Amino acid sequence: MDLQDYAIYRRVLKLCLEHACDVEIKFEHSFSLVYLDEIASVLEQILYIGAEAYYFSSYLAEEKMSATGIDILYEDNCFTFRRSFYQEFLQLEMMGNSQHSSLAVFNNQCFTEFQATLKKCFSIEYKDIAATIWLIHDYNANKGGELVLCNWSLFPAVLEEAFGTEYKYGDIFFSGLTINKNNKLSLRDAIYKPDNLNRCLYRPILIWNVNGKPMAILGEAAFDHAIISLCINGFGWGKYPKEWVCKCFDEFVNKQKHENGTRLENAIEKIFMENNILYDRNLKFIRKYNNRNININNMPGEIDFLFIHEGRIYVVDSKYQMLRYDMNNFRNDYSYFNEKYNLKLSQKIKFIADHLKEIEEHFQILKKDYEFKLKIDVVEGLFIINVPTFVMINNEHKIVTLFELLNMIGKGPTYKSYSFTVTKNGRPSLGISYHD
Repeated sequence: MDLQDYAIYRRVLKLCLEHACDVEIKFEHSFSLVYLDEIASVLEQILYIGAEAYYFSSYLAEEKMSATGIDILYEDNCFTFRRSFYQEFLQLEMMGNSQHSSLAVFNNQCFTEFQATLKKCFSIEYKDIAATIWLIHDYNANKGGELVLCNWSLFPAVLEEAFGTEYKYGDIFFSGLTINKNNKLSLRDAIYKPDNLNRCLYRPILIWNVNGKPMAILGEAAFDHAIISLCINGFGWGKYPKEWVCKCFDEFVNKQKHENGTRLENAIEKIFMENNILYDRNLKFIRKYNNRNININNMPGEIDFLFIHEGRIYVVDSKYQMLRYDMNNFRNDYSYFNEKYNLKLSQKIKFIADHLKEIEEHFQILKKDYEFKLKIDVVEGLFIINVPTFVMINNEHKIVTLFELLNMIGKGPTYKSYSFTVTKNGRPSLGISYHD
């Protein structure tokens, strides 16, 4: 299979693991790989149905974002779904283009800070958690190791007995990483909301009903992936298990949220400074000679950056959005921009366009140059994002990554255009050209 099939099948199998929480499992024999041979045809059917469910959800999300349909062809007694040119755009511009991420900024200290927060808030040493999981797996090594089901209480109990951590704190921590029949998502929501925290990506401990008893299963690698996922796509956006809610942990999460936005703004400012761009950052008011400054903090709202380049004044909103991996998550970005972000930026653009004389005065004061003249032909809105996303191809206002921003104000091309052609056999082709 190719990598795309592998990724889809892996997601389908994770769905099976989660939804096994709803099943009354009868289990009489020790696990054996021979069993997989016995159910091979069933697994094939599950993988096929599950993959199609994900494909259909992607088609629907893509259709809503692109305003174009998915072609359904019927040839040789077979239905074929033909996607639009956007698939090639995704492969060329996001999935396969490392240039966008070459300048992206991330919090490389989040994991270290998380470990310190566990110690501060719950009196838990992270290394003791990893050791607890290893002890349980090692104890059951002859029975199957990671694949062995155990009583859930073993996790906080071993953490307490082996390392002296109070049971109540272990209970809080491991509860935040657990999925059971009460908090698991429906099949529909699990497919349409892949970034929801009640998924095994973030909650790797699964509780199954085996022979009438609740039993837990936890893979060592699954635990590591969950913590990494929380650090990369959770804490910095205020997402974390509700079981961990407390003033102490809230402070850690709020700090991550604040620093995410600041981190991107710092990277943008660095590009401006290195390229001698005239700009101002975090505008809450427009400066006046008489000190009767115009407050814009409430309406139209704080402007992240205002910069001048080649006869244009750009009104900038920076958005440190999550890493996206699939169409349904890309659709989240699409909704945010179309339902909220674009409107706010449009209001800021209009305000600046209506107050160019005041903006000229603002920059005169900023530059300490009272002869400065604002020679502006166009007032343009611009979103600057950290990682690429689908909506950047057809948004109301231009969206660029840090890499593309550098092209805009450096010696690179200012704009990128896409041309789409359809060959005689109906296959779409994407071409990209650059221009000033």
